Amino acid sequence: MTQTPSLGPADILANIPGCLGYFPREMIVVAGFRTTVTNPQSLIMGPIASCPIAQADNAAMVSIARSMPGYDVLMTFFITGHLGNPALHTLFLALSGEACRQNKKIGGAWHAEAIESGGPYRMVVVPDQLAGGAEGLAPTFFGGTITEIAAAPATLKYLRDTGELPEISREELHGRFFTTGHPWDEKTWNELVETADGEAEPVRDRKGCIDTGWARELMGRYSALATKVRLKDLDDDSITADKEMIATLLAVTGTSWARDCGLELSLSPRTAAMAARLQLLTSTITTGQRRCNALDLYAVAEITLGNSQAALAALQQAYSEDPGHRMTGLLRQALCRGDYQMVLDGCRDGLDAMLRCRPGGQAA
Repeated sequence: MTQTPSLGPADILANIPGCLGYFPREMIVVAGFRTTVTNPQSLIMGPIASCPIAQADNAAMVSIARSMPGYDVLMTFFITGHLGNPALHTLFLALSGEACRQNKKIGGAWHAEAIESGGPYRMVVVPDQLAGGAEGLAPTFFGGTITEIAAAPATLKYLRDTGELPEISREELHGRFFTTGHPWDEKTWNELVETADGEAEPVRDRKGCIDTGWARELMGRYSALATKVRLKDLDDDSITADKEMIATLLAVTGTSWARDCGLELSLSPRTAAMAARLQLLTSTITTGQRRCNALDLYAVAEITLGNSQAALAALQQAYSEDPGHRMTGLLRQALCRGDYQMVLDGCRDGLDAMLRCRPGGQAA
C-alpha cells in the first residue's frame, strides 16, 4: 500500500511559515517525515530546513539530507518564480543522491511561486513510492491551492510562542544574527582574545578534575556583567567599548566548559532575557567556536522564555558556522523533535556537572 503523509502538500506548504518563522522566497525547503510503528502507512512531520537558491550548492543539499537523522522520507518544495533555473535540477539530484545513501526516500517535490493562502502549487518530481502507481492518492497530492496559512497548526503555535505572526522574510528573522564586527583595533582585539582564552580554560586539580572555584568565579563575573548592564541601562555600543565587559563575554564563550558556566543565566526565567541580549551581541562580533557557543547560549535563553522559533533560527546560524559543533547539533535535533523540556533538563544537568568536581571531557 502507498505511504502518504497525514498532511497533504497543500497543508505542508501552509505550515512552512510557522515552522521556519518566516515566509520563504526564492528558496528550497525540505521537510523530513518518519513512519510510525503502529501505522507504517502514516508519516509524522518532523524538521524543516531551508536554503536560499542563490546561495545553495551541492554541499548544502548534502548537509540538509544528513541533518535529519531518524526521518526516513524527505519532501522538497521549490518556492521560486524561476522554476526553469537549471541549477534546481542539479541541487535536487545532490539532495536525492545523499538521501539514497542515507536510506531515505524522496517523498516528491512540489513548486509554488510563493506561499500564500489560496496560491497554486503542483508536483514537479514524482515520489519514490509512486513507482508502482498512484492509485488511492487524492488529486490534491499532485496539485491544487495552498490551505489557509493563518489556521495552520504551525502558525498558531508560532503565535502562541512568540505573540506575533511569522516574519515576512528570512532576512528579517536571521538578520539579527549577522556578524557586524567589533570596534577594536587588531592588536587590542587579539590581546583581549588571548586573555579570554586563558580565562576560559578550566583550572584542574592533580586528578584532572575541574576546580569548582574556577567555574563559580567565571559565573560570578558573567552575572555581575548582566547586573551592571541592567542597572546602568547600557546599550550595545557601550558594552562593546568596555574592555572588561568584552573580556568576560569572550571568556564565557571561549570553551565548552566556560559555555556551560554561562548556562546559569540562560536557564533562569529572571535573567534569560538579559542572557539572550548579551549572547546575541557576542555572536555578532565573534566567529568560529565562540560564535557557536554564544548562539547556543542565546538559543537556550530563548527556549527558557518560550521563543522556540528564535532559538531554532540561532541554531541554524550556528550550524552554518560549524556543522560539527557538538552542542549545536544536540540542541537542533532536540528542537526539531519538539523536545524543549529535554533541552532545558540536559542543560541543567550540564551546569550541575560543572559545579561538581568532574574530570575534563570532550569539548563540544
